[in-house]
Amino acid sequence: MKTTSAVVVAVAFLVMSASAASAATSDAVRDLAHRAEFDDGALEQLENVADIDGRPVDMQRLLQDAPRSSIEERVATLLSSEGVAAPTPNPDDSRRRVQEILSQRRYRPAQVPRPFRGVLKTIAGWLDPIARALRSAWDAIVNAYEALGRATPGGVATLWLLTGIGVIALAVWGARRAISTRTRAKLERSTVEVHAHDDPRRLERDAARAAARGDHESAVRLMFQAGVIRLARARAIPARSSLTTGDIRRRLALNEFDRIGKSFDEIAYGGRRATKEDSTEANSGWRDVLQKVTR
Repeated sequence: MKTTSAVVVAVAFLVMSASAASAATSDAVRDLAHRAEFDDGALEQLENVADIDGRPVDMQRLLQDAPRSSIEERVATLLSSEGVAAPTPNPDDSRRRVQEILSQRRYRPAQVPRPFRGVLKTIAGWLDPIARALRSAWDAIVNAYEALGRATPGGVATLWLLTGIGVIALAVWGARRAISTRTRAKLERSTVEVHAHDDPRRLERDAARAAARGDHESAVRLMFQAGVIRLARARAIPARSSLTTGDIRRRLALNEFDRIGKSFDEIAYGGRRATKEDSTEANSGWRDVLQKVTR
């Protein structure tokens, strides 16, 4: 009796073991491997898989002592090494998908409205000789440049270097010329404030005190104002409330004034820093100008 019971238990165990093992597709195995990291039921099902797409596998051995975070990676490696791959796509389905993609608007050439096609062709015909002429001229320039480069010591590299230096020098010259022109125009428009009631002697004393304390810019400005007032009182220039340095220069036509006027404009309007020499030259220059005017 005991022998019969033992046989029944063994047969039941074999039946349960056989039923526990299961077959699965590669897609199902991938899904189980993805969920097995957090799902105990999925892990148990995955361990019981013994056949994938008709190929026998030892999943329990594969997953033995494997951290859950590496289960999906191990299963992916198994599927690739065992040659288990996704089903081969149907050629008809692939062909139909390609046709759908190519039929999209972005893969179709833009259609020019027929009324404008003739006009555009006509314009292109007109422009084609010009384009050919420009291309020929450019080719001639390139060929001449290459020939010049071959004749230059050091070759084309040296020629390019010299060309670059020339371009930079030309740009600097042009920038300086433009700045100089704008500066001259600005100085021509700059006005000198003159008030006839001001006392030139007081202004000259203030200029001397400014020069003594090292404020040479104020000294130059004050001496210029005093000199302009004296010129107005001598009727050498109009007694207007404001004059441009250019107006005074043209009326006097004196080299002595040209020097002190240029220095004054550079300091007062050009931003140049005044020095002791500037205030000394302004003092002596105005003395010479006033002597010539009052003769």
